[in-house]
Amino acid sequence: MWCTSIPLRAGVMALLAACVCLDTAEAQVGSSPLGHEAALERARANNHLLRSAELRIDEASGELSQAAVFLMNNPEIAVTGGRRSALTGPSSFDPEFEVGIEQRLEIGGQRGGRTGFARAGLEASRAEASDVQRVVALATSLAFFEGIAARERVVLAERNEGLADDLHDLAQRRLDVGVGTPLELNAAVVRLAEARRSSLEARGNEDAVLLRLRRLIGADPDEPITLSGALPETAPQVTVDDVVAQALTARPDLLAAAHRVDAAEAASRLAGAQAWPDVTIGASLAQEEGDELLRGGVRFPLTLFNRNQGTRAATQIARERRAVEREGLALAVVSDARTTALLYEQARTALQLYDADVLTALQESAGLVQLAAEAGELSIADVLVVQRELVDGLRGYLDARLTLATARARLLAAASLPQTTDLQGGVR
Repeated sequence: MWCTSIPLRAGVMALLAACVCLDTAEAQVGSSPLGHEAALERARANNHLLRSAELRIDEASGELSQAAVFLMNNPEIAVTGGRRSALTGPSSFDPEFEVGIEQRLEIGGQRGGRTGFARAGLEASRAEASDVQRVVALATSLAFFEGIAARERVVLAERNEGLADDLHDLAQRRLDVGVGTPLELNAAVVRLAEARRSSLEARGNEDAVLLRLRRLIGADPDEPITLSGALPETAPQVTVDDVVAQALTARPDLLAAAHRVDAAEAASRLAGAQAWPDVTIGASLAQEEGDELLRGGVRFPLTLFNRNQGTRAATQIARERRAVEREGLALAVVSDARTTALLYEQARTALQLYDADVLTALQESAGLVQLAAEAGELSIADVLVVQRELVDGLRGYLDARLTLATARARLLAAASLPQTTDLQGGVR
């Protein structure tokens, strides 16, 4: 039975969520309700892409530790020995030996270049991990809201199927008493088949969305999931300029690009430092002809041919390329922020079209169409038209709420704000 005494918006929501009396406790048997914030937490803890990005931070930290080693080259020890031939004396050979140690030293600032490059790479990895978290949170939010909408579409499809079944029974009764026509019954049969197909499609879509959500939160594909929550009915207004300013300040992909520019500059400095030759110092202790000799020396190559000129040129171009990439990304970030803000405002305005008059019409239609048909005030053809308009209206209202929810999620991601941010106070 239709309920017409429920408050306006709550009544339409009841029609959309469940117009029949269902025991929600039975629907949730076997699984705990999963809310939006809980889904985000599970994705943050279990998502494989995010875990991989976090491990890359540890990898970059190890590279920095290696680059910061004070002496990159280990000392070398050489030991030689032999016997010198003697022309006179009781022995024909005199034993001789030499023990030496050498250490190669970098004198062009190579260590500073390596540590600068590795440190910038570490900071870039941290920013990139934050960006992966931003993207994963967005994907999780989109899947969650689509799952909520898919659940409501199943309820709406089942109610639509119930309406079509009632209409089929009515057409059959009308035909049995000689009031209806076979054409009306055929139309009702087709209407029922379409409604059943829509129900199957809605259930399949819900299963597909939940599978995607399970993958994002790192859940087993067979884990039962019951979503809790609802799509928004209203939303506050935002300012495009505020969203753009927030994005330029907080976007981690833009920060990562800046660190990649720093890394390219450090690589260029390192290439210049590597053009300087490494100096090798050494000391040795030898015994020759019965005398002990202590020697010291310095050795360095002459950079006549290889002055690292190719690497220096390549790193300079790489630095310019990274700078260009960062400029292009900044433009993309601004475009993304403006686009998401405009789409959010469009979605907010579209939902406002479902004002009190529209929702009242939907609720009244739901309460009157079946009664009018039973009383013979509407023909089967009229009932078909009204039912389709009613279902289309409910679907449109559901689509508008889903569009707003996804537009809000994209806006928060574009501004690099947490997906749980309340926009009532604007974008800050």
